[in-house]
Amino acid sequence: MGDEPRKRSRAWIGWILLAVFVVYPLSAGPALWIADRFECWDAVYCAYFPLVWPLSHFPPLFDVLIWYLRFFADLPT
Repeated sequence: MGDEPRKRSRAWIGWILLAVFVVYPLSAGPALWIADRFECWDAVYCAYFPLVWPLSHFPPLFDVLIWYLRFFADLPT
């Protein structure tokens, strides 16, 4: 028994952190592209509000996010 449960829990924590801090922000672009094509803005707004709102308080990070999102959809300037 020993360290096996701890190793598994550390692996899960690593995967969750990867998903939260890498996959979730990177998925905003494709989600914006889908919203632009199918006009489902409310769903994207609700899903990515936890990402956009905190970054809006840090202009350099927010500018990077907007720069990334412009690859997927025409955003107002």
